[in-house]
Amino acid sequence: MRVVTGTDTGLLKVVDVVKGEVNITIGEQKKGRGVRKIQWANPNNDSEVAALYDDGSIDFYWVNTGQRRFSVQSSLKNIQGFHCETISNDTRNIYVCDNEGMLNIYHFPISKYNIVQPSDDFLVSLRESVGSDKNKHHDGSSLSDDDDENNQTSKSQQQLNPSLGYKVTEDVQTHKIVIEPQVTELKLTGGDVSVMVAQRLDSKRLEVAVAGNNNLMKIWDVETQKCVFKAKNVPHDHLNLKQPIWDSGICYLGSCHGSEDERNQQLGEHSFGNLICTRTAYHQVRYFDRRAQERPIHQYTFEDHNFTAMTPSSQNIWEVVVGTAIGKMFKYNFTERRNKKIHIYQKDCRKCEGY
Repeated sequence: MRVVTGTDTGLLKVVDVVKGEVNITIGEQKKGRGVRKIQWANPNNDSEVAALYDDGSIDFYWVNTGQRRFSVQSSLKNIQGFHCETISNDTRNIYVCDNEGMLNIYHFPISKYNIVQPSDDFLVSLRESVGSDKNKHHDGSSLSDDDDENNQTSKSQQQLNPSLGYKVTEDVQTHKIVIEPQVTELKLTGGDVSVMVAQRLDSKRLEVAVAGNNNLMKIWDVETQKCVFKAKNVPHDHLNLKQPIWDSGICYLGSCHGSEDERNQQLGEHSFGNLICTRTAYHQVRYFDRRAQERPIHQYTFEDHNFTAMTPSSQNIWEVVVGTAIGKMFKYNFTERRNKKIHIYQKDCRKCEGY
């Protein structure tokens, strides 16, 4: 088993957990380019890792060799959320969200950014429009002066199949293909954003959930660009005072649990995506069922220590694991409404994944 860790100076370290050794160190040290978030680029294997840096750059590396596969530079500042999605062998989506709720979606093919030979079908699709454009001219269509100028520039570059959704240009002499990802912008919320989570529910639906300080959780459907759920705060306390709002973590129950069939068997066919858990900056874990109501179904308050990490369990679909600022980890079961202490580390727990 191996894990990837990031440093404040921009280095990634691949650690062999069994041997307790660092296999390889990736990247270069640079001030102001600390690693903010790390994610496996493809959930089906651990051969490639994606890293988000403080300066907004996103790098993809081969874990075995440490070689950089390709890079993307985001124009957003103060990025709070990052998610990489593999659409196909040749296509990726990257979702980044800043602290003001602006979501940028980068859609692009990955094969031309690296030394791996792309599939034949992908190369054919790139050149389909070139042949069709030539046929149109042979059919007798006239070219304007602007077209003549474009033809002169096309001697050095030609655009390949713009219908793919991203700009692809090829240098005629060197045959080098340059790809610029298509960027989709979506304004999610006007409030502060401390956390963003993207979750694919099925082949047609991808949801993005955001929350922050004085900003209750909101869930957006990326396809329709509409808000599909707005959480409400818990009722006032016994003194009729408003409960403070600061959600610092969100997770979908069952997202780390096996295949879609296994999730449906335990949660019910239409339950995945409806059961959501949040953690607050006031050491609380809240459980939402979107089918029942907009307020939390249940809330549990842990010890007086801030949560720094949370993940759904991969063993029990009804459990979440949370880590605190002093290194304690708890497992909470929503069906039994009880928690269990798992382990105490010597330092704070910054990140935990489904186990």
